[in-house]
Amino acid sequence: MRIVGGTLRGRTLSDFNKLGIRPTSDMARESFFNIVRDKIVGANFLDLFSGTGAMGIEAYSRGAKKVVCNDCSKESIRLILKNLEKLNIKDYITVSNADYMACVERQTEKFDIIYIDPPYNLGVNLSAVSWALRIVKKDGIVVLESEKPFTDEIDGATVVDIRRYGRAHLTFFRPKENCVFAGTFDPITNGHKQIIDACLKEYNKVFVVIGENPNKKTTFPLDVRKEFIKNVYKTQPRVEVICYSDKKANYKKFLLDNEITSYVRGIRDEKDLEFEKKYEEKNGELYPFVKTVYKKADEKYKTVSSSGIKEKIKNGEDTDGLVPAEIKNELIKLITDGRE
Repeated sequence: MRIVGGTLRGRTLSDFNKLGIRPTSDMARESFFNIVRDKIVGANFLDLFSGTGAMGIEAYSRGAKKVVCNDCSKESIRLILKNLEKLNIKDYITVSNADYMACVERQTEKFDIIYIDPPYNLGVNLSAVSWALRIVKKDGIVVLESEKPFTDEIDGATVVDIRRYGRAHLTFFRPKENCVFAGTFDPITNGHKQIIDACLKEYNKVFVVIGENPNKKTTFPLDVRKEFIKNVYKTQPRVEVICYSDKKANYKKFLLDNEITSYVRGIRDEKDLEFEKKYEEKNGELYPFVKTVYKKADEKYKTVSSSGIKEKIKNGEDTDGLVPAEIKNELIKLITDGRE
């Protein structure tokens, strides 16, 4: 086995045939590092199941700033140390002898790239990726090498790429980001719900921010609007409902503290898009670390609005499919009582 790129290119590693180790092939290793070449220089790199140490050594050879090679096998650790001694780089790579969970718990820094290649028959793929997500940077990647395609869903992660090299399948995960979806929500409609549900598929956490527009008279006070949304998502812990007025004094800190990277806006037509675009540049100046993301409403919700629903209820018209079932009866009662 040899190093295929970087300053140590062509150098060979010590024999491992008697240890029962199944290393990543040269082809798969070279292809992987070609994929991450824009991220590897200056990166923090963790190889969670190191075996021979080849992945970590390759990462160092290609410019990684910090490399940790971990394995629970003492035989593997001896082999890794032998390879580091052979290449005269033992002072530049940290070697850890622990199971993957203990290794993750010991880390004091987060990593840009985490490579996971457990023995194919160990059955820890899902658990290992979930643990690795705890210590990967929000713009980092976790890569799993497995014998069969990985089909499990992992909360907090999105699959961004899948590659196959012979027997090996590489699945690339990116941590899901957090987003804000703001509006008046007077009340929440199924149009709003469609956007929030779409966000839950792409983001780790959705902060629903209820705003107050001085130019818009609302029917329901903030606490009622908040309760409506909380009732709709009472079984979904990844939705948090807040009022903008509670965070207004230091909204930037709120966004930074919660690692919010996207400001999601729902649009029904070109008119909505034109309206929202006027505020995108201003928001970009105030919060340059947050990008504006537009999501189109489903065709069936393009004419749905909070004001239109309230008008239908006042007129005794049917609102099935327009408002979430969790709040429909209470909404009708409040509007009817108010009318009377």
